[in-house]
Amino acid sequence: MSTEAIDVTGVYAAARNVKPHLRRLVGAREADAVAASLDDVLREFDPPNEAGAARITDLLNSRRGTARHLAEVLSDPPRYRPARDRGQKNEPRGGPIDDPGWIPAVSTWKCTFCSWTWPRADAADPVPAVCEQCNNPGLIRLP
Repeated sequence: MSTEAIDVTGVYAAARNVKPHLRRLVGAREADAVAASLDDVLREFDPPNEAGAARITDLLNSRRGTARHLAEVLSDPPRYRPARDRGQKNEPRGGPIDDPGWIPAVSTWKCTFCSWTWPRADAADPVPAVCEQCNNPGLIRLP
């Protein structure tokens, strides 16, 4: 582990938003195990703190795909999005006429019981009825 300061907010954001990408980043065999490990750490270290961020950093850095994801998220403060969820500098805003290019998340939702947040990428995506981390109802839309 490094002696430099840990970006607690960014590390926790990376842990939360990596889940939909795990199969692509680590493969189907490891995705469920990594997701379960992340859930355990997020549950154990709630509210977010440096000890939890250090454990998450170690976990994500243990695999090439998740280490890259963590680096991408940490390079985008204060929004903390992976590269595929944000436009890159000088990236064209679309290609063929039916491809609008990158479009930012429609809204972000947060659990009222724990620190879990969920980026709603498309207006057609239903908002989860319960929190994926603590299984409690009560998601609120962030401004």
